[in-house]
Amino acid sequence: MKGQIEASHLTRRAFVYVRRSTMAQVMHHQESTMMQYDLRQRAMALGWAPEAIEVIDEDQARSGTTTDGRSGFARLAGAVAHGEAGGVFAIDVSRMARSSEDWRRRLVLCGVAGVTVVDAQRIYDPNDHDDKLLLELKGTMSEAEIH
Repeated sequence: MKGQIEASHLTRRAFVYVRRSTMAQVMHHQESTMMQYDLRQRAMALGWAPEAIEVIDEDQARSGTTTDGRSGFARLAGAVAHGEAGGVFAIDVSRMARSSEDWRRRLVLCGVAGVTVVDAQRIYDPNDHDDKLLLELKGTMSEAEIH
């Protein structure tokens, strides 16, 4: 499956996760926010029907350093855990969680549920050793950036 979307992914929904850390980012860096919303187009280009794509954007102006108060992130995790997700999209997947512990939990969950993780550059299979290593490194670097 490495680097591709399979029919089994397309039978489930695609979730586009949109988040900015601060209200200032939301207000003054709208081009990045629009790039995140454009991931809906990427999901369609990869084969998801428009009605099978859900944009989760209620975590605007919420830091990724914790999952506390991030209802969108909790909803996304629930969809993955309940087998509703075939793909999870984020402009930079490491920005979904700035805590390595939270990030690793989500990767394991995606792997168990057979969910692809997609960003602007590539499609990741959390069960593939190379993809998992790359995703874990991205998460570690993302956490280090906040310090």
